[in-house]
Order: sequence, then C-alpha cells, then structure tokens
Amino acid sequence: MGLDSVWKSPKRVWFWKKPDLAAGLYSGHGQGSFRGGRYDDVIKAISPYPLYSYELSNEQVRKIADALAAHSFDAAMRLVSVKQGMELEAAEYADLTRVFAKYAKAGAKLLGSW
Repeated sequence: MGLDSVWKSPKRVWFWKKPDLAAGLYSGHGQGSFRGGRYDDVIKAISPYPLYSYELSNEQVRKIADALAAHSFDAAMRLVSVKQGMELEAAEYADLTRVFAKYAKAGAKLLGSW
C-alpha cells in the first residue's frame, strides 16, 4: 500500500478549478487527500520535510507551500532529477503548488496514512 496524504483543516477548502493530483483514498485529486507517495520525491527535493510523516504541522505545510512557490517547475524538476526521483508534468506541479498554498492559508495540517 502506498502513502495517502490527508488534509486536516479547521476551515473548509474549496477550489474553483479542481486540482488534478493523483487521487487519495478519502477524496479525489488533492481536495481532502492525495496520493502522497507520488509527490514525496518533489517535496523532499525542495524542502526538508518528507510526506512520509505521521503529521506535518501547519508551519511545516506553510514552509512546503513557500518552497513550491519559490521554485519554478524547471528548477524543481532539476532538483528531483539530481536525486533520481519521480518527475511531474508542469500542470501537476502547478496544482500541487496551488493545493499546498490553499491548505497552508486555511491552517491545515497534513497527515500521512500508509
């Protein structure tokens, strides 16, 4: 079984355009949960936090959101490639960035389930 990353948010989070991330067990495509194992290489390449964690605090989620926003798609994929990780498509990276930013602003934590 792989990693599902599940958002625990004190506020409801809505997206006008549904994110297109690998769907998690509890909901689809980044809203509520997503397949964290698919994105762990990217998050580890740009931040000090692995998604394979039982819980990432809102502060850690905010730092990941900032790191995603600070790296262009090309720069992030170069870092992932150096570490021989799984690369993403540009649209998927944009959605990952958008999801982390929105949940960080809502005060959410990220829970790992595997």
